Amino acid sequence: MARNSHNNRANDPTGTRSMPDLFKRAPPELASPSRDSKQALLTENDRLRETVAEIVLQLDALWEKLDPADLQCRQEFEFRITTFHRDN
Repeated sequence: MARNSHNNRANDPTGTRSMPDLFKRAPPELASPSRDSKQALLTENDRLRETVAEIVLQLDALWEKLDPADLQCRQEFEFRITTFHRDN
């Protein structure tokens, strides 16, 4: 088993063979998008941008509510936001 794993890595340095099929293949509409599906993706991107903008405003409001003297709370808040941003 380990030998096969090693051989797979040697033959495929990017490691894509070990990834689940879900990550290897794009849905057909993304592989060769039609004009309608391109527009749908643009619309979805716009909706997501609006959602992110709303979340940022909410986070700013929460930040303002934090006690400036509570350094630990502010550091925890910053850590969680940074970690979320990095992971997503």
